[in-house]
Amino acid sequence: MTDITDIITDNWDSGIVTIPTVINGLINNRRLYQRVIATELISTLDALEGITGRQFFSPDSHDAHECFVEAASEDDARNIIKGIKKVCATYTPVAGQENILQWSGGEWTVFNDVRFMFKFVLIIRKAGVAGY
Repeated sequence: MTDITDIITDNWDSGIVTIPTVINGLINNRRLYQRVIATELISTLDALEGITGRQFFSPDSHDAHECFVEAASEDDARNIIKGIKKVCATYTPVAGQENILQWSGGEWTVFNDVRFMFKFVLIIRKAGVAGY
């Protein structure tokens, strides 16, 4: 399975906005970066089930990553989000590994008007594994 950080960085369109730092949020602290995309693999069945909203599914059919965009301005954060959505829309799957990169949801948080945070989920559907 292709690493989510590689998918984002390899497919980024710098014409929209300069790519921010992309980190694994389970290892690094996203608050140490001025502009960042942090990804965290969701590994518990309860979290995964709630995110996908399915009644019956195979957790082996996909990897879900809770992601955070953080920036000093709302405009910058919105441009980073636009860049990630373009990565999802133009993503070319790796044969035999994954077949879909799917954006899901989103929620804004503002910290003292100096840090704009957006949380969402990216789901990588695994090729050849039935979802149900």
